[in-house]
Amino acid sequence: MVSDPASDETRMQEHGQLVQCVQALKEKFLQLNNDVREHQRVLATLEPLEEGRRAYRLVGDVLVEQTVGEVKPYLATTIAELQKTIGEFEAQIVARSKELAEFEAKYTPRPAA
Repeated sequence: MVSDPASDETRMQEHGQLVQCVQALKEKFLQLNNDVREHQRVLATLEPLEEGRRAYRLVGDVLVEQTVGEVKPYLATTIAELQKTIGEFEAQIVARSKELAEFEAKYTPRPAA
């Protein structure tokens, strides 16, 4: 059985897109995990400090002066939101990886017996 070269090309492109999608999701997942760890480190550093002490926070490209008491709740909220997003990315990675594995199983040539 001879396969159509055009359909082979289409399958190869689809496979490449799936691989790129999974890789991009994994990279974003790792980046978000690093962001969570960084926010947790900052929060741990601020814990023992007085609530009224000055703290600086980068908002976009602007350094904003606030108090430790104002920054800590913001950090806790941001960490929770990042962890929720990480969970969503994890689910997407699992789904796309499964889709990729099914695609590879379906179109990988098998040796003749």
